[in-house]
Amino acid sequence: MAQDIPAGFTLRSEDNTFMDHVGPIYQRVLAHGVQLGVRLQRHQLNPIRTTHGGMLMSLIDVTLGSTAALALGHPGVVATVQLSCNMLGAAREGDWIQSEASVDKTTRNLSFVSGRIMNGDQVLLTATGIFRNPPQRV
Repeated sequence: MAQDIPAGFTLRSEDNTFMDHVGPIYQRVLAHGVQLGVRLQRHQLNPIRTTHGGMLMSLIDVTLGSTAALALGHPGVVATVQLSCNMLGAAREGDWIQSEASVDKTTRNLSFVSGRIMNGDQVLLTATGIFRNPPQRV
């Protein structure tokens, strides 16, 4: 299956947490944010054999949060305060879906991030999220 993964993506390890169970998930870190990708498998689909909405929302949550953490120079995770998603399409088993995000604004305590998940040229989901910045070190 690794030959089906686009160049620059590496397997993302979540240390046997929830995201490991819905994966495998691949990641590519760019200067402006994190992209996540998934080659869809049966366990990531709903009963009508299209992408499960919970899978899409989990993927975008991690994408937005990882992008916020990268922008803050924080090596860990940031907590989700609010997540709004619009599901616009569906993908099927074997499809490569890919998420991307950008930070819209950062305040002292919060980061505002938006992103989307694509299946080729088709937008599957758009989202905005608010994330709690980690405490600033003095």
